[in-house]
Amino acid sequence: LEVAAERDGKQFLAPSGTPLLAGDSLGFFYTSDRAGYLTVVYADGRNVPVRIFPARDPNAAHVVAGTKVAIPDGAVLSAGTDCEWAIGLFSDRALGSDEANRLAERMVAGRKGCNLAPLAEPGVEPQVVTVKR
Repeated sequence: LEVAAERDGKQFLAPSGTPLLAGDSLGFFYTSDRAGYLTVVYADGRNVPVRIFPARDPNAAHVVAGTKVAIPDGAVLSAGTDCEWAIGLFSDRALGSDEANRLAERMVAGRKGCNLAPLAEPGVEPQVVTVKR
């Protein structure tokens, strides 16, 4: 999972650990060598994770293999503090919203500092981008 941001009309890549500000627009890209399913959630450790992709479907979206494939849904950051995370959950099956949130919450609950806990869930490969606020 990769994040690109736009601030004051300028676009830039935002690798893990990049400081981002309220009002920054985020776009997401993925790279995968196989087709599968993808859910992207945004977590701040204080609230329930927010589903970013797919925005209008209760289940994970089927995605094709590819490099730097743009995800059609994005986000605009509100005010925040400390560390937050964009979590891509690549899976062999379509995860429902509740299951994706539970997995993300488990990773956040077990974090050490800004590093999320690893996820040992068969058939699910998490990719995390840490956002510093």
